[in-house]
Amino acid sequence: MLLGMGMMTDGLKAAAGNSLHSFLDRSTQTRLRAALTGFAITALVQSSSAVIVATLGFTNAGMLRLKQAAWVVFGSNLGTTMTAWIVALVGLKLKVELIALPLIGVGILSRLFFRGRGTHIGTALAGFGLLFLGLGMLRDAFIDVANWIPIEQLGTSGAAGIVLGVLCGALLTALIQSSSAALAIILTASVTGVLTPLLGASLIIGANIGTTATSVLASIGATANARRLALVHVTEKIFTGTIALLLLAPLWWISESLAGAAGRTNISTGLALFHTLFNLLGLLLMWLLADQLLRRVEHWVKQPELSSEKPRYLDDTVLALPAMGVSAMQSEIKRVFKQLLSRGRGLIAPEQEPPPRRISAPGSCWTRSPATATGSAPSSLPMACRKPFST
Repeated sequence: MLLGMGMMTDGLKAAAGNSLHSFLDRSTQTRLRAALTGFAITALVQSSSAVIVATLGFTNAGMLRLKQAAWVVFGSNLGTTMTAWIVALVGLKLKVELIALPLIGVGILSRLFFRGRGTHIGTALAGFGLLFLGLGMLRDAFIDVANWIPIEQLGTSGAAGIVLGVLCGALLTALIQSSSAALAIILTASVTGVLTPLLGASLIIGANIGTTATSVLASIGATANARRLALVHVTEKIFTGTIALLLLAPLWWISESLAGAAGRTNISTGLALFHTLFNLLGLLLMWLLADQLLRRVEHWVKQPELSSEKPRYLDDTVLALPAMGVSAMQSEIKRVFKQLLSRGRGLIAPEQEPPPRRISAPGSCWTRSPATATGSAPSSLPMACRKPFST
């Protein structure tokens, strides 16, 4: 199942190529469009972790602002609900071999007989088939597991059992680095009788919190932009998880009522609906609180000074797509050029005060001096800086 999810994600990302950046740029101008974009891409590639890591790279490279990237991440959280619905409505109620094996065959044939984008689409189709095949194997294996897992102790231990479920869900997701895969395991276990409803709901809350491990790992040693976005993701998930725990009983009652999940056969549908309600709750909370959260994160994580030797745009997160690496390198070269220009001024005229703040277009040395209001270039500057220049 994990192999299938990885192949599907890699194939769709490679098929998108550089067009992904232009699509994100056009579709993230407002918070609603950014959230819908994050939802659509995650529903397509079936991996919020991959989308969030790619968004980290776009933010680092200067292709997306922090506010745009944050709303892509919030929408991506909702996009993971599609995996739960696929598992609940298709993977656990149909003979998956009827879907899985033809998809694997078509995908492999596409890789053999097509070139370019067709090869990548073939990889994605084969991965989708492997995902369903893995779900079928999980379902068959979990039927016997219910006999030796002590679910009675977990289901009747009250608040302690719920907290333990949250911790187990977070740990499971952090270990396999995929909340979609963790949700598939939880739903499969619940429908075969391994999990009680409330324990399954607490595991889902934990899986949503555990998915932040990917963004935290990706931000270690990264630039300030990546750390800011990772902190936004972690804060949003922990805050939403806390509210959902306080409202666990009513949220499950709503899910059970809407899904008709009173019987064991429909518990997977109820848990899929609970997962959707959890992420809708997170989106609603961020709609009200996102601006305050972003301001606090920008205050907590400072950008390095322009003259700092630390890179501002380059780190490992920009390696996911070539377009991100190129854009990040261009931004970093511009930063270093401005730094060298400032040092050159100091060497040529060390006794002068630093030049006043620029008011002209970026890339120009023209300044507004205290004595004049015309924006003319000071005569003491080197000849190369008396005219606008292009980087």
